[in-house]
Amino acid sequence: MSSAPTTSKPNELVWTVQAAILPPAREALLAHSPALFTLLDSAGEFRRRGDAEDDEQRRQVIPYALVRHGGRTLLVRRTRAGGDARLFDRASIGLGGHINPPDAERGTGLVLAGLRRELHEEVSGGLRFTRPVGFLLSNAGPVERVHVGVVFAAFTMTEPRVTETEKLEGRLASLVELQTARPGMEAWSALLLDWLAAHDAELTLEEERLENA
Repeated sequence: MSSAPTTSKPNELVWTVQAAILPPAREALLAHSPALFTLLDSAGEFRRRGDAEDDEQRRQVIPYALVRHGGRTLLVRRTRAGGDARLFDRASIGLGGHINPPDAERGTGLVLAGLRRELHEEVSGGLRFTRPVGFLLSNAGPVERVHVGVVFAAFTMTEPRVTETEKLEGRLASLVELQTARPGMEAWSALLLDWLAAHDAELTLEEERLENA
């Protein structure tokens, strides 16, 4: 691995779990499992991020939200002001980030607390509903080998807009537009797009039911 720094926040404390307690990696979205969700939420410890980025014996837990509104998905591009140089200029359909010690004080569980904080920081639009849909546990590259994603579908009340404009650019996109953007996506988002292609209509119907409830 390169000796160059991969993060601008090497001293940040992030939530990690032992890789050995997780299912085998695969290059597809793993179906949601309440047992695995609980494991990722509770069976870990905070580690210095600069150390965790080079430790393939552990995985950093990342809440990763597919943000939906009006039957479309929020597509973002990570700018060079972001925290991880390996993701600069990559497109993404997942928003989220690391779990930090203050998330443990929110009383909702670490993963949900981290998800809500990250979405509040990164986008406007107001959350209507979120639900877990699966996990990303890939060995595609050095970033993926030290992270595990907890994937959520997140529906907003109004059109979501990126608020961290120095780090992200974003817009709502149709499934066809997302598939066109796939070659420039980060690895996790490409895997999530494969899942979305089979569930886009289902998510649109779910959103309509929420609006009419």
